[in-house]
Amino acid sequence: ASEAWTGYQKGDFVKFCVSNSAWVVLDHKETMFSSRTLTADLSIAASATTKPTGYTNVTDIGQVWDDANKKLVSPFAGFWDLNWRVSIGTVDGESQLVPVIYAGAAMIYSPAQGTSTTGYNRGHNQSTLRIKVAASTDIEFYVHNCLSNSAWSLGGNASNESGFDGTFTRTY
Repeated sequence: ASEAWTGYQKGDFVKFCVSNSAWVVLDHKETMFSSRTLTADLSIAASATTKPTGYTNVTDIGQVWDDANKKLVSPFAGFWDLNWRVSIGTVDGESQLVPVIYAGAAMIYSPAQGTSTTGYNRGHNQSTLRIKVAASTDIEFYVHNCLSNSAWSLGGNASNESGFDGTFTRTY
């Protein structure tokens, strides 16, 4: 009466078994993946944590990207493998921008910040993590400017793009 499984790409599969009138999943592979990059540089205000907009679609398998709200949405309970790359824009030098990731409206990742040779705070420009989520959990990508005295340019031009990718694995 209802769909039990959806394959999105060639090679996806599921193996079911009926046990006591219930479907039991024995094995599966479902490909759900989204990759996006920024199309233009974006100024991040001093000490601000900002959610970038203006993404271009690189790949979207399984329709996990919510374009209206600029976020990934977990289609089922499962795991996200996330990679969020922050690049500097047209400004030369050490980046003062760090990646921040939210899941279910709560910050789950913000890198430790240190001090650069010029005395300013700085952090890391890439985050990679795997998280377990419930169905319908939102994943959102933010950027934090470590500088308290000036804006910094997040790279979105063709030669220096900030972007992310997320691979979702369903659990039963």
